[in-house]
Amino acid sequence: MKRWFSKGKELFDIRSLRGLLRFFTLFLLAIPALLTVLIAYYEYDDQKHEAFRHINHTVSMQTEIIDNWFTQKAAELRGLAQMEFVQHLDKPMIKHNFQVFLSNHSDFSWVAFVNTEGLTEIEYPLEKPVDVRDRNYFHRSLRGQEHISDVLISRATGEPVVTLSWPLFNETGEFKGLVIGTVNLSTIALLMENYRFGEEEETYLVDREGKMITRSGFSYSDSSQNPLPELNMVNTEGFQKVLRGEIEGSAYRDYRGQRVIGVSQFIPKLGWAVISEMDEQELLSPFYRKIALFFGTYVILLLVVLPSIRRVSERIEMPIQRMMLVSRMIQAGKYEQLKCDDSCKSEPRELSLLCHTIQQMATTIVGDMELLNQSNRTLMESETKYRSLVQNAIFGVYVLQNDRFQFVNPRFAEFFDYTEEEVLAMSNYLQLIHPESREQVQEDARRRLTSQEEPTPYEIRGIKKDGTSIYLEVLGAPVSYEGKPAILGTVVDITRRKLADEAVREKEARFRTLVESIRDLVFTLDMEGRITATYGKWPEAADNSPTQIIGKHIGQVIADTEPFWDGEQPQLWAQRGDSIFVEWTMHLPEGTRFYHISLSPIGTTAGDVIGMVGIGRDMTERRQMEEQLRYYCSHDPLTGLYNRAHFQEEMSRLAGSTSPVGVIICDVDGLKSVNDTLGHPVGDMLLTGIGQALTRCVRASDVVARIGGDEFAILLPEGDGKAAQRISQRIRLAVDALNVVHPELPHYVSLGYAVKVGAEKSMIEVFRDADDNMYREKMRHKSRVRKIILRALTMKLDTKERDLMGHMQRVGDLAARLGAAAGLRADQVDNLRLAGEYHDVGKVAVSRDILGKKGMLAPEEYLEVQRHSEVGYRIAQLKTEIAHVAEWILFHHERWDGSGYPQQLAREGIPFESRILAIVDAYDVMTHNQPYRHSLTPQEAVAELRRFSGTQFDPQLVGIFVGLIESMIASTEEGKN
Repeated sequence: MKRWFSKGKELFDIRSLRGLLRFFTLFLLAIPALLTVLIAYYEYDDQKHEAFRHINHTVSMQTEIIDNWFTQKAAELRGLAQMEFVQHLDKPMIKHNFQVFLSNHSDFSWVAFVNTEGLTEIEYPLEKPVDVRDRNYFHRSLRGQEHISDVLISRATGEPVVTLSWPLFNETGEFKGLVIGTVNLSTIALLMENYRFGEEEETYLVDREGKMITRSGFSYSDSSQNPLPELNMVNTEGFQKVLRGEIEGSAYRDYRGQRVIGVSQFIPKLGWAVISEMDEQELLSPFYRKIALFFGTYVILLLVVLPSIRRVSERIEMPIQRMMLVSRMIQAGKYEQLKCDDSCKSEPRELSLLCHTIQQMATTIVGDMELLNQSNRTLMESETKYRSLVQNAIFGVYVLQNDRFQFVNPRFAEFFDYTEEEVLAMSNYLQLIHPESREQVQEDARRRLTSQEEPTPYEIRGIKKDGTSIYLEVLGAPVSYEGKPAILGTVVDITRRKLADEAVREKEARFRTLVESIRDLVFTLDMEGRITATYGKWPEAADNSPTQIIGKHIGQVIADTEPFWDGEQPQLWAQRGDSIFVEWTMHLPEGTRFYHISLSPIGTTAGDVIGMVGIGRDMTERRQMEEQLRYYCSHDPLTGLYNRAHFQEEMSRLAGSTSPVGVIICDVDGLKSVNDTLGHPVGDMLLTGIGQALTRCVRASDVVARIGGDEFAILLPEGDGKAAQRISQRIRLAVDALNVVHPELPHYVSLGYAVKVGAEKSMIEVFRDADDNMYREKMRHKSRVRKIILRALTMKLDTKERDLMGHMQRVGDLAARLGAAAGLRADQVDNLRLAGEYHDVGKVAVSRDILGKKGMLAPEEYLEVQRHSEVGYRIAQLKTEIAHVAEWILFHHERWDGSGYPQQLAREGIPFESRILAIVDAYDVMTHNQPYRHSLTPQEAVAELRRFSGTQFDPQLVGIFVGLIESMIASTEEGKN
């Protein structure tokens, strides 16, 4: 690029005759080209505005046509729906008139009558029942609104259609159904095709979500596999303009990435948009043709004019060029190449005379220069010898006079990356001296000029041409130069040596910083074991700080070095060049620390070993972690007892024992029920308490282990049957004591034991016998355990919320009254009363803080409250007397509209008894004080029940219950009077 720029600058240099001619020629040719481009640009701008006007008119017309067309279709369908036979649901007449309607209105492809359930009863032409309950127009009809849908795939015909609907109501305003009609999109596509501007214009009909409904030129008859132009234009610039409400035309890129000009307009009634776009290339084609015509003419003109200009230029320029060549030879001293010839005779007369005169003058100059060169040659030979010595010296040489350099050799200038001329042109020699060294250099120059002392070299810093520093060694002496005092000096570049010295010092400092910053201990020892240096992270101690241990023997610092540092062993392996790894202990005030030490010999260049370097890493935390891991490999993390793996190892160890070995198996009863009702944290507390009780009941030599989720096992070395029986009895008493201390938490275990005597049975068989005995006891006490667990849960509930038991009793009474009023049998009423008395038993698993909270519950707190119906269901299943009402308890918080919990049942899908419980539970809660609000009056509670009838509660049961409450209120008022 730079070369072409230089070439162009040379061709059009107006300082030369040739360049001036070329410049004016191109200037005259460029004027018509610029005028043509400007005219074409303004024509293009006018054409563009005209195209915007036409497209805007087209879009407005298309929008109006589509809007009017759908308005007309809606009116036609409305007229059909308002006919008397349709209003009276005369099905034969409806079907007949559907046929007549379609024959007269060809734009409709299908009409149907939809009943109140959302199913078509009368269809034409395809008599195919269709379910439209999920369609938006069905729900709008329920609200009494007519509707024009977005594009749907017809469930009757499978084609893309727009559905129009009109609702039907009787004289009392009751919804009777609706009439729907579907219209094909072919007519819309045809309208858009007929009303478009230009052959390349495309028009799209887009819904509110950016999905293309149809476009001009789209054929639905050829789209059986893909009936819709499936294209989402939500991210296109055209649709974004619709969303922003911009209707002015503009240029942008369409969904294919092509440059177009487009206009958009919104159809409010349908919620659709019409977007019309035209390829920008079609608009620019006349402009391109004009430009092409002009430039073709322009090229032809250049081909004709330029050769003529070139011939004229050569006739004028060639003689001038020859005269300029002679002048340059004289200027360069190339006199031997000058010669006279007759080449100028063919040029114009004035130029030929001037050329001949210059050649004659050049001949005279050549003769004079030969005499002068001969006299100078002898002087140059003598001067060259001495200059060569200075110019080729490997050090810099300079002459300094009056604060300026009068002479420098090439090496001097090379040191500073200047040329000799640049150095000599400097106004002051201090330009080459670093500010740190200027005062020193000035002082030395003053001494050299005024003192006769012997010159000595000294070091300074210089500045190179690029601003970087160099280090120099300077030696100067006073001389006389051209009759005036001066300083003749030499300069040697010592930058590499200085940088090497600094690199060594920097590397040493970096190494020291690195060693000081690491967390390991680093130290060196002499061959006697004395510490000579310390680095790294040494622990601080009162008499053992890093500065105090220098010179001490390693055995005075490290506790256990004596076995290692004994005799000549360290010298032997150090001289062999070996490294050794040892574990040392250091006793500190805060405790003992353990270090892993690596010792390596330190040698000289002669191969002698003069000491050792040691690196110690603190392994204390790692040791503690390893001990902790060993602990968890053999212990249960919850109870702290041994785990199953350790228990099996002990069984294997005792398998060969000749002494009796007892095995006790202990299973925690009801753990799953506790986990399901009170939660796993409470279950963990139960397991921990029993594990501690087992530990207190055994001997020191016995092994207690948790071998499963709810199962414990005990090994009794040298324990016979009596010992196993005694320990089992102790365990039962300890568990009973836990129930006394914690009556709200049911502790109960089943025990079984067996004893291995001699080699008759293996330990595995003894373990199996003990497990079988435990299982038999578990089966004997199963029903008793369930009662104990239920009693404990009930006791926990009674202590959790003071009024909860009273609430459940009142709900039981009200539920029985409502059940009787609803026509239930006496036994069903009794069961309903029982369900009401236990309906909130699941709140035993809810935190007391949540039940008593005065403000709104957090989402996670509300989820915990919702669990109480499932927990109550599980508790009810534990008690035979109420197990048959467990399902009613589970669903008593389901809602009539399906938004309740826990299974979102709705309407008749909710058990009848659960619907009764939901009503009376809500009434009792509203009419009694709660932590989060005050109670309502019975009249206010009844109003709330009515408000949520049909959404939260069964409307029929609400009516019965309201009547029951109102009669109770009336009876109460009569009693007061």
